[in-house]
Amino acid sequence: MKIKKIAKDIIYIHAGSMEPNIYLINNDTLIDTGLCLHKERLIKCIKSVGIEPENIKTIINTHCHHDHTSANVLFTNAKILIHEKDAFCIESGDSLKTGAFMFGKEAKKQKISLKLHDNDSIRIGDVKFTIINTPGHTDGSICIYDEKRQILFSGDTIFSETYGRVDLESGSKKDMKNSIEKLLSIKIKTLLPGHGDVIENNEHKINTLLHELKKEVY
Repeated sequence: MKIKKIAKDIIYIHAGSMEPNIYLINNDTLIDTGLCLHKERLIKCIKSVGIEPENIKTIINTHCHHDHTSANVLFTNAKILIHEKDAFCIESGDSLKTGAFMFGKEAKKQKISLKLHDNDSIRIGDVKFTIINTPGHTDGSICIYDEKRQILFSGDTIFSETYGRVDLESGSKKDMKNSIEKLLSIKIKTLLPGHGDVIENNEHKINTLLHELKKEVY
């Protein structure tokens, strides 16, 4: 179980093995929620920073996979936001497209409050975030970008050493290549991925990583 303050309004949470990285923004918004494998730990993490689960107003899912979305149900007052191309998988409880079957689980139907699109803007507290559709891992995978601070929440599109797998339902190596090229067009100083290590305050390292991944994916 790990908790780390990334910025005054961003807290990194990792609840345990097999769980993704979860990010609490402005004390009321979560980027992804996890697998529910360590749900007690997740709730403990959130309470440890003075937030009750019922105070979470918004969940932004970076994509539809079960290990990022199944714990949405723990936050009963939250509206769920996800890209339109991944929304149906969640709404219909599709165990194949969400990958729930890989964990020996069945996906549960969830209500989506807002379907996101490429280049949408979302304001959380005083900060404007831009939605960037980055297919490759799934059709509706997104990154969430704070242009002012050059912070990118990259979901399962890119990690600190590699890119997300492209061999699952709706994955595409060609789309991943295009998504990496898309990310090369913006400035990223801090990378907050869906799994693995965070890269903080190192634009050069992130830019080098993206260029290397671009070569790998060809």
